[in-house]
Amino acid sequence: MNIRKFKGNSIKQAIDLMKKEFGSDAIILETNKIKRGGILNFLNSEEYVITAAVDDDVCPKYNSYTSSNLDKNSKQLLRGNDVNMYNMEGRMVNNTVEGIKNVAELFQQKLQNTNGPKPNIIQGGNYFDMIKLKDEFDEIKLTLAEIVKQMKYSNMPVLPENLKSIHAGLVEQGVDEKLAADLVQNVYARLSGEDLLNEKAVEDALLKNITTNIYTRTSFNKTIGKPKVVALVGPTGVGKTTTIAKLAANYKILDGQNVALISVDTYRIGAIEQLKTFAAIADIPIEIIYRASEISKVLRKFKDKDIVFIDTVGRNQKNTKEINELAKLVSAANPDEIHLVVSAVTDRMAVNQIIANYKTLNPNLLILSKLDEVAGMGSILNITQSNSLPISYLTTGQSVPDDIMKAEASHIANLILKSVLENA
Repeated sequence: MNIRKFKGNSIKQAIDLMKKEFGSDAIILETNKIKRGGILNFLNSEEYVITAAVDDDVCPKYNSYTSSNLDKNSKQLLRGNDVNMYNMEGRMVNNTVEGIKNVAELFQQKLQNTNGPKPNIIQGGNYFDMIKLKDEFDEIKLTLAEIVKQMKYSNMPVLPENLKSIHAGLVEQGVDEKLAADLVQNVYARLSGEDLLNEKAVEDALLKNITTNIYTRTSFNKTIGKPKVVALVGPTGVGKTTTIAKLAANYKILDGQNVALISVDTYRIGAIEQLKTFAAIADIPIEIIYRASEISKVLRKFKDKDIVFIDTVGRNQKNTKEINELAKLVSAANPDEIHLVVSAVTDRMAVNQIIANYKTLNPNLLILSKLDEVAGMGSILNITQSNSLPISYLTTGQSVPDDIMKAEASHIANLILKSVLENA
C-alpha cells in the first residue's frame, strides 16, 4: 500500500500530480488548504495538499497491466475461478480488492478517531474556495462509503441486471449477504448465454438452488412395541403448547391416530388449562406430571396409544441449569422424536445460540413457528444453513388445528422465491 501527500497551487494541480504518480485508481483520503511559510510567499501564500493512497499492484510504476493489454476475446466474462479476476473494463481486480478495502477502512478509522474539534481545512481562502473544497470532500466521503458497501461483494462476478436485482431481493428478504451471493453465483455458473437473460430459466435455477439448501424431515420411525413418543422443547414464547395441540388434532382427525397428551409445563397454569380445554374438546386423554419419575408410569398408562405428545416447559437458552433439568425429564421419557421449536422471527445469532444450548436435549427435528410474523422469508434459509437439524413443521398462526404444515423443501423454496421476486 502506497500513501503519499501531493501539493499544488490548486486542487486540480494536486490531483493531476497524484494521477501522474498513482494513476486513476488512487483514492483521496484527505484534502487540506494550508498557508506557505516565509516572508517572500505573500503573492502565492496558499497551497492545496491531498493525501492519497493506492495499492502497490495498481500503481503505474509497478503495474502497467491495463485493459488495453487484453484482446477482445479475453475481455469476455470468464467462468469458474477466473470470473473473479476481471471487471467490466477488463482490469485486474483480484489484487486491488484488498488494497481498496484497506484504504476504505483506514478512512473510516480516521473519521471515527476524530473526536476533538474538527481541523480548519480552509485558512484564509475565499468563500467560494471553501464551498468548493467542502463539496469535494463530501463527495470523497460518499464515494468511499459506496466503496465500503461494494467491497462486500468484491468476489462476485459481473452479473446481469436481473441477477443483481435477485441478489438485492434475497438480502431484502433477510437472507444472509454471503449466502445470497453464493446462491446468485451458483445460478450464474449454471446458466450461460441467453439463459442468463431468460426470466424463467433464472427463476428455475434459483428455485432448484434454494431447494437443495433446505433440509426437511417430518418424522422418524417409532420404537417397536410402544407408542411413538414425541416431545416438543424450546424457549418460552415460541408457541409450543399451541403447536402440540395442532399436531395432536391433525394426527387424530386427519390421520386417524389414537393420540394422548402429557404436559410437564407446570410453571404456566394458563398453558395447562389451555391444553386441558383443547383435550376435552378433541376428546384426547391428557395427564399432568411434575417430576421426571412420573413419566414412565404415565407412558405405561398410554401404552395402547399410537402417539403420545409431551409438552414441556419453556426454558431460556442462556440458563444452563434449567436446560439440564429439562434434559433429565426428556431423557426419562426416551422420546422417538424431539422437536426443537424456534420462532422464525428470532434473529440468526439467537437461533444459533438456542440450537447450540439445546443440544443437551438431543433434538432431532426443528419446528419453525410464527412464520406469519416474519419480516422476510429469507430467515428460514439462514436457519437451515446454521444447523444440521431438519425442519419438520412450519406454523403460520394461532388457529387450531389449522395454521401448521409439514415442511417440504420445494414448498419452502417457493415461498422464499415468491417473496424475493415480489420485492426484487
